[in-house]
Amino acid sequence: MLVLGIESASDQCGCALAATGGVIAEARLALPRRHAEALAPQMRFVCEQAGVALGDVDVVAVDCGPGLFTGLRAGLATAKATAAALGIGVVPVGSLEALADGAAAVAQPGETVLSVLDARRGEVFWAWYRLAAEPTSRLVQLSAPQVGPPADLLPALTSPGDQPSGRTIVVGDGALRYADQLEAGNVVLADPELRFPSPAAVALLGRERALTGGTVAPEQVDALYLRSPDAKPQP
Repeated sequence: MLVLGIESASDQCGCALAATGGVIAEARLALPRRHAEALAPQMRFVCEQAGVALGDVDVVAVDCGPGLFTGLRAGLATAKATAAALGIGVVPVGSLEALADGAAAVAQPGETVLSVLDARRGEVFWAWYRLAAEPTSRLVQLSAPQVGPPADLLPALTSPGDQPSGRTIVVGDGALRYADQLEAGNVVLADPELRFPSPAAVALLGRERALTGGTVAPEQVDALYLRSPDAKPQP
């Protein structure tokens, strides 16, 4: 099964192709407000790099949010139009889960992963995960995605309560932007290379779900915004 992953929830946008052996091609562009014009060329690029045609794609996986309003709209529109044109299904993947997936390379089994994306207006999107014990080493979601000021995260970081003991690996551009507000005992800020969800993670997570029946029709995919857009129509 060949899966095209599309990621556009943050200042980065990108595409990746995943097959049986893993990711076979990936393209990223960390340039704000260029998502709509960049995605189509990126799709062509990854297909050329992989030596396949777009028509060979079996499933489209897309980042459904939460994230920046304009970027999400561009990515979802591209994914749904592509899937509809090819007559194939779509797998929605959460941005915070895709972001946390990258932390699996630096976290230890049993450790907590906190995904934090910059939501603008002094707020962040976040969700908690735990890296399951070996041999699975899979992410377990501990909370639903939320939005609010970075200060809302401090109680859980300083007094985790139900969160697993040990280190908390914090990833995302929101964590980097508000690093001074998130410093606590066992909190470890991941490297800047993990500041955005990766198209590769979207493609791999999408492929995994597609193999277990997680594909839906393009028109059934909706964005998870968590809050209203900045621009609103006048009455």
